[in-house]
Amino acid sequence: QNVLRTLGTETVRPSIAAQCINAIAGIELPYQQWVEVIEILMSNVTNETSPEKLKDSSLEALGYICQDVNTSAVESKSNQILTAIVHGMRQQEPSVLVRLSATEAMLNALELTKNNFANTDERNVIMRVVCEATQAPDTRIRVAALQCLVRIVSLYYNHMDMYMKEALFA
Repeated sequence: QNVLRTLGTETVRPSIAAQCINAIAGIELPYQQWVEVIEILMSNVTNETSPEKLKDSSLEALGYICQDVNTSAVESKSNQILTAIVHGMRQQEPSVLVRLSATEAMLNALELTKNNFANTDERNVIMRVVCEATQAPDTRIRVAALQCLVRIVSLYYNHMDMYMKEALFA
């Protein structure tokens, strides 16, 4: 719990606290321990009063967890993870840093989103925020969003027909 309190207090990036949370989650989550960490991180991101650095480091931690922790250990929390990431990626998010961290976290979370991509409404939300991010003024966000698109097409090509028709033949 102490490491969670250090989120958002660092002035450097990447966040050491986020990396520590990832390391602990990698040990605990496969044994169904410390499952509340995902909810805490999601709350940090979606709470409008959270400081920018707290949102940023929480998204960073979620991205690390998605990348490093056994997929089956976090699959049941994929909706919460996606909620936080999509919230951070929204065009309405005023912080470039938060949008960048969210877009990078999305890249790491895509393998967890199989069930979400099977649902048309959820897939549309994911595709909308990723495509909007490709138009962001910040080059780093655009690059990360394009990396997401490449990974999405690689993982979920069978769901891309509708989006490709719009993009290629409009």
